[in-house]
Amino acid sequence: MNHDLALAIFRSLAVAGPPEKKLRRLKSFSNRDWQRTFPWLDESGLALELLNVLDRANARGILPPAIEKDLSVRLANNRQRLAAMRGEFDLINCAFEGAAVEYAVLKGFSVVPAYTPDPSLRSQHDYDYLVHTSSVETARQVLRAAGFHEKAQRPGLDPSDTIEFTGGLSGCSASGEEWYSARIPRRVELHLSLWQYDRDGISLQTPKDALSRKRYASWEGLRFPVLAGNDALLFHCLHAFHHILDYWCRTSCFLEIARFLAGRASDREFWDGFRSVVNVAGNLPDIVGLVFRLASELFEAPIPQGFGLAGGNRRSRALDVWVRRFGIEWALARYPGSKLSLLLHQEFVENPWAWREIRRRRLLPFHGLDRAAEPLEPNMKSKWRAERQQWRFAIARVRHHLMGLATYARHAPGWQRMLRRRGVGTAWRPGSVATPGSRTASSRKKSHGLTHSEESRAGRPTAPVFSVRDRVPDADCLLPTEKGPAQ
Repeated sequence: MNHDLALAIFRSLAVAGPPEKKLRRLKSFSNRDWQRTFPWLDESGLALELLNVLDRANARGILPPAIEKDLSVRLANNRQRLAAMRGEFDLINCAFEGAAVEYAVLKGFSVVPAYTPDPSLRSQHDYDYLVHTSSVETARQVLRAAGFHEKAQRPGLDPSDTIEFTGGLSGCSASGEEWYSARIPRRVELHLSLWQYDRDGISLQTPKDALSRKRYASWEGLRFPVLAGNDALLFHCLHAFHHILDYWCRTSCFLEIARFLAGRASDREFWDGFRSVVNVAGNLPDIVGLVFRLASELFEAPIPQGFGLAGGNRRSRALDVWVRRFGIEWALARYPGSKLSLLLHQEFVENPWAWREIRRRRLLPFHGLDRAAEPLEPNMKSKWRAERQQWRFAIARVRHHLMGLATYARHAPGWQRMLRRRGVGTAWRPGSVATPGSRTASSRKKSHGLTHSEESRAGRPTAPVFSVRDRVPDADCLLPTEKGPAQ
């Protein structure tokens, strides 16, 4: 992909200032640049957003004719898919209402108009609901009766408080125009809480009574329950954060949050209320600040007073350094993403032993793969095609994890040095916990005359201590403006 073009697309979609001057930058790129970048544009969810901005500025002529045609076809396909999803969405909601399920719609159609002016611009492939625990079994029965199939959970891999249903089997991997096709089966996810602890090892005190504050929204003649404004924004931030920890998040998610921030920039009453929701737990302000900071970095969103990172605690300053150094590079990574997010994941795990286990599972995930494709027809041709798709998926995942391991190994030591140079210490030092048969960090320091605490009191910077198996090559710490994203 052409990273300069991707960055120009970010700037063209910025929520601050008129887009006309920024759009002219796109004219300097060739048809080949666009073709190379198109797969990322589809995955990012920004393809139709870009077309919408060009339409509003009456500037479609900026694009090469073939690219303009491809985007128009995608928009037409996406509108057909949206029409099919509208009917499906209404059927599920009516079934929930008829069975007295206590629920609220998350994401999807609930984001109109606060986060997006038109749902046909979004890449939406599932329906998400927050369901009260007392209604879970009823909701399951409703979805089974509607023809959805419950996906078996994998202990330790899938969040225990999210139940996923599929509407059918896909015989092909979605890419290009297929990404917007109505033929792609939709999923339904039932969430029992706003945050899943068991996958990421980060404990958060999120509101337990969000459903008691739900309200009703309307769109295209449909009426359905949604979360109140504060709870909805918190969920959007937590959802984005969860995908950050999983290495990849559609950048359109940050664009939608950027739109919300710009639209509510002067609403002091809203931000006072949101601050009271976020400040109930130690981690929430930093998570919200991180998501807002990325939305600002990518799409020039205004950050509300009190939600910045640079002037906060040690962790928030570390997160700000991560966004400055790795934010753009991470956002430009193609699916399945970049394991650079492990550097900030570490900042939220208090227990060093827990972090070592999380890091091991994340870097070397020895578990079975999901099925990426199934045969659509009971014949050998369809079976071989599905197997070929599965092998391609498996090879791509192995490549992703090996490259992720190398990327983490290259940057982890430099990350610790970078924090120290900027006066940001570490909450705990990875590898400093003693293991059987090894000297402790303190004893190693004593052999050089100073303990870790004595060295700190002496004003000397303390280096992170790694065990032998944790040792990784050195890494440079150039900022993106100095080096640019990896090609």
